[in-house]
Amino acid sequence: MNSSNSGEKSDIFLIFGSASPQRFEILWQMAEYLIFGGESVEVCLHSEESPPESAALERLQDKAGFSMSQWNLEADSCDFDSAPIQKPNVTTLFLSHGTHYLVDTFETLSHWLPDSGFELQRVTTWVDCKQVHTDANAKKWYECCFHFSDLVILDEFKTLPDSWFKEYKDFFKKECYPCIVENTRKGRLHNMFVLMDNQLRRIAQVFEKTVDFYAILDEDEEEMEENEPTTTTSPKYEPYFERLVDGRRSKVVPEPLSKKVDSN
Repeated sequence: MNSSNSGEKSDIFLIFGSASPQRFEILWQMAEYLIFGGESVEVCLHSEESPPESAALERLQDKAGFSMSQWNLEADSCDFDSAPIQKPNVTTLFLSHGTHYLVDTFETLSHWLPDSGFELQRVTTWVDCKQVHTDANAKKWYECCFHFSDLVILDEFKTLPDSWFKEYKDFFKKECYPCIVENTRKGRLHNMFVLMDNQLRRIAQVFEKTVDFYAILDEDEEEMEENEPTTTTSPKYEPYFERLVDGRRSKVVPEPLSKKVDSN
């Protein structure tokens, strides 16, 4: 996982989901998997959020390679008030805050990541299927997440009709999402090696660093004049970030999903 690129960069995983305490169980499973593989792991939570007590968290707090830190966004700009700190040979799991405006967080990360000292490994969305089943706004909120994600984890579906869950899983195929879609089994993640792989499978390409280079076929000055510079860049246009002249975003995403879903 964390090769550290000669000590210059550290790995970071971004994890998105609504403000439901159940998403922490998935976060702890990811952290345990990395620590079992010999990684040191830091979980970075929003400054206003505290994790619920759990046996998994207690186990992690006893591990020498586990630590926690905080992040926060500026109130009026796409910037961090406090950002995750890159630490050599430490993998960071960045958990989004479900009550923050979603697109602001994605846009801030897109500006910050390329020069942050972190190597982005995978963007994951944890889905509370009970929310999607009962709330049309939740469905649209998650669809924004899918656009930016390499991995989607479907959870909290055991009380829902099987026909609905099958139809929802088929939705990803119909919409041709390139992301991996997996569901939990008895609350656990499986195939962790595949889920934590760093293969890019997201639609959005705004997290990648822009690269410019000249294609020079010969040192001869005349040939350089004939062959114009070639530029290769990561596409930076992102429809979710586009704004109208009045400052509003042109692509509307529902307000933050601040409700915590009853786990019963």
